[in-house]
Amino acid sequence: MSTSTILVITHSRDLHAKRVIGILRSRGAAVHALDYGRFPADTDISIVFDEEPIHALIRLPKGEVLDSRSVSAVYHRRPHSPKLRQGVSSSALRDYIAKESQGVLDALPHAIPVFWLCHPGKVAAAACKPWQLVLAHQLGFSIPGTLISNSVAKVREFANQYRFLAVKTLQSPGIEFGQGGNRGQFALFTRRISSGSVRRHAKDAGNCPTVFEEYVEKAFELRITVVGDRVFSCAMYTQQSKKTREDFRRYDLKNTKHEAFQLPIEVEARCRQLVKRLGLHFGCIDMIVDKEGRYHFLEVNPSGQWLWTEDLAELPISRAIANILLHPPVVE
Repeated sequence: MSTSTILVITHSRDLHAKRVIGILRSRGAAVHALDYGRFPADTDISIVFDEEPIHALIRLPKGEVLDSRSVSAVYHRRPHSPKLRQGVSSSALRDYIAKESQGVLDALPHAIPVFWLCHPGKVAAAACKPWQLVLAHQLGFSIPGTLISNSVAKVREFANQYRFLAVKTLQSPGIEFGQGGNRGQFALFTRRISSGSVRRHAKDAGNCPTVFEEYVEKAFELRITVVGDRVFSCAMYTQQSKKTREDFRRYDLKNTKHEAFQLPIEVEARCRQLVKRLGLHFGCIDMIVDKEGRYHFLEVNPSGQWLWTEDLAELPISRAIANILLHPPVVE
């Protein structure tokens, strides 16, 4: 049985974290969950400099105090933004408090100098798609022709090279609207658009940088989850459903077969190397296998979702995450 103390930074509705926490506790680890969405409203965080090395004291909502010096590893799993205490009516003051609170959260990796799975600073750097493409190219991945631009002339020139393009967002998965309890998001999914249509509407690209990508006709897609040296590959037969043909994130799980997939040795090795080159120990890689059996790299999500592939393809991803937290690599 483990005597490890693991801090999981998450939110109350995250099923991914709940499953990992359950495995960790079944193996005897002490697990503490920190929800940034409850700080500073009903969670206290103190970062202390004194005779001892820098450390953090965290008072959780139920009154329990966690001393970071007892923590052996941290899993930073898609937390929410800070939530302010009631009674602050000034919007300027609320913005100020939110920024100061986020500054404390950003400092936690320095105050808790242990192994972090999905270290927020490294995740932020690794999320840069152009850098991902550079590294993937260096490692020998096939990459669709890609343009990121708001130049009308360049978009038209690029569109002339292909029959169809995939049009994508660079960073934001959607457009947020509303405030408070009325907040929502309009999702922006990848779309397959003819080159002629792109040329006709290219002037709209001048308003906002957009990702234009050579459209690769798919046989199926791969969601590849890397945890340390473990690589878990799930084949998604997205072309079986009209809903998911252009973007699997439209999810039609009843009509799209998912199964474990054995990658070629060289592709698996490149996936492992890419995540390491990005400075990570975890990453979800999206790839396309075309109708000729060629593998095409699309992107890495450095803090991606994986639970649906674990369930549908029976991949032991949660156990691998628990293992790396219980037996963390040495922090340099």
